[in-house]
Amino acid sequence: MKRTSILALISFFILSSLNFQMNAQEKTNQQKTKENRTIDARYTGELNQQDLINSPYTSRWFEPRFKSYHPDKTSMQTIENNIHDYELVMFMGAWCPDSHREVPRVFKILEDSGYDMDKLKVYTLNTRKQSADKTEQEYGITNVPTVIFFKDGKEVNRFVERPRETIAKDFAKIVSGEDYRHFHLR
Repeated sequence: MKRTSILALISFFILSSLNFQMNAQEKTNQQKTKENRTIDARYTGELNQQDLINSPYTSRWFEPRFKSYHPDKTSMQTIENNIHDYELVMFMGAWCPDSHREVPRVFKILEDSGYDMDKLKVYTLNTRKQSADKTEQEYGITNVPTVIFFKDGKEVNRFVERPRETIAKDFAKIVSGEDYRHFHLR
């Protein structure tokens, strides 16, 4: 009887210890999840290219993709000749693979074309594609990245999520007034 009580007591302590360790690991995992949500919330709102370069969360994907992208010369010539008439509004997600691919390319195209970056507004959205100030609702954003082209204060066209051909060719069509329908319009 004494031996059974001692074994039961030892088993209780072992199981309690294991349960404590499992709870501690679960809390650590929950904390990591909360940190990831905090990162999304932190990058909700307006930012600029320097924010993407300086942020430890976005610089890992932004800078290498920015440096390695080289848009085709024909498209760039069309963009250089026409982009200056436009104001751009871009929505992206710091968590979004499509944004990781396309946003550095957008900045590269604009930089290479000599675009006045003061005419570009960039907003980040959380994983629900929302911002704290609901700016995305004003523009009807459903996918990221989305780049909206405005001329004389009116929306002319938009690039949504991924290119039909390449992002440079798509931008060239938009700014030259060619017929262009973004990826989600069939």
